[in-house]
Amino acid sequence: MDFGGRRGRTGPGSGNTGPSALDRVLEFLRKRRVSLLALGMVLIAGIALASGNMETVVRSVYLVDGLSQYDHQPRFLGMVGHPVSRVRHRAPSPGGGSVALDIYRPEGAGPWPALLLMPGFDRLGLEDPYIVGLARLLAGLGLVVSVPDLRELFEYRWTPAVGDEIEAAFDYMANLPEVRADRLGLFGLSISGGLGLGAATRPAIASRLSYGIAFAPFHDFARMFRFIATGCPRNEDTECTGKPSEFSRRVFLYNYLHVILPPSDQDYSTIREIIRLQLHQRQEAVPGLVARLSPAGRDMLGRLDAGDQAMLEQVLEPAIAEFRKSAEQISPHVNLCNLRGALFIIHGRQDNVIPYSESVSLFDHCQKCGGIACNLLTTDIYGHVDNRGGVIRHFLDHLRFFVFVHRITRTMLSS
Repeated sequence: MDFGGRRGRTGPGSGNTGPSALDRVLEFLRKRRVSLLALGMVLIAGIALASGNMETVVRSVYLVDGLSQYDHQPRFLGMVGHPVSRVRHRAPSPGGGSVALDIYRPEGAGPWPALLLMPGFDRLGLEDPYIVGLARLLAGLGLVVSVPDLRELFEYRWTPAVGDEIEAAFDYMANLPEVRADRLGLFGLSISGGLGLGAATRPAIASRLSYGIAFAPFHDFARMFRFIATGCPRNEDTECTGKPSEFSRRVFLYNYLHVILPPSDQDYSTIREIIRLQLHQRQEAVPGLVARLSPAGRDMLGRLDAGDQAMLEQVLEPAIAEFRKSAEQISPHVNLCNLRGALFIIHGRQDNVIPYSESVSLFDHCQKCGGIACNLLTTDIYGHVDNRGGVIRHFLDHLRFFVFVHRITRTMLSS
């Protein structure tokens, strides 16, 4: 994660001969950090007075403070958090078998509100320090937090079975004896923001869900595919956002390599394994596999690594057609209006993994639904789901983020 603020360019070739007026103002504010902190505390105190609940405001500060750090351990307000235990459970799945999930439980008798926290593509799965830290942080607020082992996502794949696992994990969490059945939430990160909301539109979840939180979600998977292939999130030249991330491209190709290279081809399995190793950040094993490729295979791999536009666009339409067979089961744009309660959407404006226009579309759709209280925050302090810091430069963004998180905190802990 990158917690440094972004500075304007100066010097030769930048078009500037010295610090800009904005840089001079920001430098002035940096030297007076205490004054800025005082202003922030006054604003927080004002929110506390307006809300009439100082405890919730303090817990909002605790949550925002934790979200700003990699280890998710609040520096100043850790004393307000509950001690938390973590226990592995297994929930029976509707399609047979079971799904593992970690339950993070605050100490005390309860009953507690509960939250299903769903990671995105994550090679470390349930042991990722980011997910463990976030789950402990949220449980420290006074929530039972359940994190399901969405094995397909941890292998950079997706099928309708992901929705079945989410439904199974939610049902198991809802029936725990220490959980309040009237205060159940769902929190999806990255691709799980969209997949989670898609699963939440199922009657088994929608009838019991109090609120949903989606961090950098997609609304229409087909449109997200188009962004990965063309850089245009809505397939309009006026909204092209530039080059999608290398990570997005590799996930896309890992799932749809068969569109441009038949599985029967001698190089198919080797190229797909190379992409898998790249996703798992195991570059040291790649050269040995490259040596096994035919000349044609090495040429194709080079084009894939370079993000060959023609090749990506060749994959696009067949991939969309293939996805649409199961879209109604795992994409939120189909049955979003089945949801009730509150929906909170957060998205970084500089996101090149899932464009923030997806959250704008999700919010626009949500506002047309009768039973959902829709909330959207787009911000420059996050990239995809990585906090970029920059408290001084993006002070107003940080303030808006705090107010938004405060609304989420009140909803999660509402009695």
